[in-house]
Amino acid sequence: MVVKIEDVKNVYRNIISGLITLEEADRWAWKLITENDKNNLFYDDLNDEKIIWKMVIYLYGIDIPDLQTNIPQRTKEDILFFLKSNNIII
Repeated sequence: MVVKIEDVKNVYRNIISGLITLEEADRWAWKLITENDKNNLFYDDLNDEKIIWKMVIYLYGIDIPDLQTNIPQRTKEDILFFLKSNNIII
């Protein structure tokens, strides 16, 4: 499986625009992590590997709800703040 920075950015765009759920984003991130664990993940540009992983790890578990309210802990504002604080333009 080949991953491109644009693939990861598209997942973020889709979350922000409401095209996919946080659960779908989490499952997508999990898929990349498992492919990596099997040594089946390759990068379109090795220079993007570090930022891709930062973005994927942020998505993994993004759907975990607050135990008291059962509402996801991350909001769209949190996601945008993460992107901005890491100088990621989607």
